[in-house]
Amino acid sequence: MGSRPQRGLRVAPYREVILRAKVPRKFTPPQITLYDGKMNSINHVRRYTASLLVREVSKQAQRLMFPRILTGDAADWLHSLQPGSIGSFKQLKELFLERFESMCQAKRSVTKLFSLEQREKESLRDWYDRFFKASTEVEDLI
Repeated sequence: MGSRPQRGLRVAPYREVILRAKVPRKFTPPQITLYDGKMNSINHVRRYTASLLVREVSKQAQRLMFPRILTGDAADWLHSLQPGSIGSFKQLKELFLERFESMCQAKRSVTKLFSLEQREKESLRDWYDRFFKASTEVEDLI
């Protein structure tokens, strides 16, 4: 079969040094939700990075494994990048976040939080759950 890519398959956007990265022998990939381009991209990168730092995975291996957590539009985007165009994990993160930044929710103001009223026929529990979720989106809430 040789080292040449199979006909019809694109070469990864990574430079050769990344493709030679060593992944620990007993490595198990992080069990996080695959990113499809529709979720908060910043949170996704944070979870991915944190899960690999705990496993003491090199930056090169982090870049190499990034496609394993992408699906749908996000995977299509990564595979559309020019072969050899990615040289660092920092560069990959910046390109990824730039592409999917519109999926990052804008932080709510505390004023918006206090305007959340219980809806008609909404149980107190459901309102509380909605209020609590919204409170996690408020910037600088102590």
